[in-house]
Amino acid sequence: MKSYRDRVDDLINKGHSKCFSMDKALENYENSKYDMRCRIDKRVNAIIESENGIFYTLTLNNRYNDAMEHDKLEKKAKKWCKTYFDIYLGNRDYGENNGRIHWHILAIGKEQLPTQESWPYGNIDWIRFYNGKYKKIRNYILKMSSHSLKESASHIFRSQKQQ
Repeated sequence: MKSYRDRVDDLINKGHSKCFSMDKALENYENSKYDMRCRIDKRVNAIIESENGIFYTLTLNNRYNDAMEHDKLEKKAKKWCKTYFDIYLGNRDYGENNGRIHWHILAIGKEQLPTQESWPYGNIDWIRFYNGKYKKIRNYILKMSSHSLKESASHIFRSQKQQ
């Protein structure tokens, strides 16, 4: 998503006045954020309403926790999702205490669900939506939604299939 400053610059370069460009860029930026939120909410709702939804967290062990390799490992996380899930929404996150990278993924699994051995780079934690831990899952979903919209969350990935 373009930043507000990029939007203003684009409009000024197209010949619009600075005041008009600033107002229009803000309007477009807010509309874009709203549209993204709607797309995220629609996908999350589809996963929850399927009654087969699972919330996953992929973490890295010390051997693979090298900042220079995070983009490569994210590609592996995306491939992992494509292998095991029909519908998914994921994002990269960093731990609050030590800044360790991990991925949050909401998903509807295919027939064969992933095992711990399927992610050799660290650990897989998961919670099914119907197992009675609704408060914990709700908090994860809210956290994921807010992470998906913050400026530092440029690493959102999703399945092509929506429902």
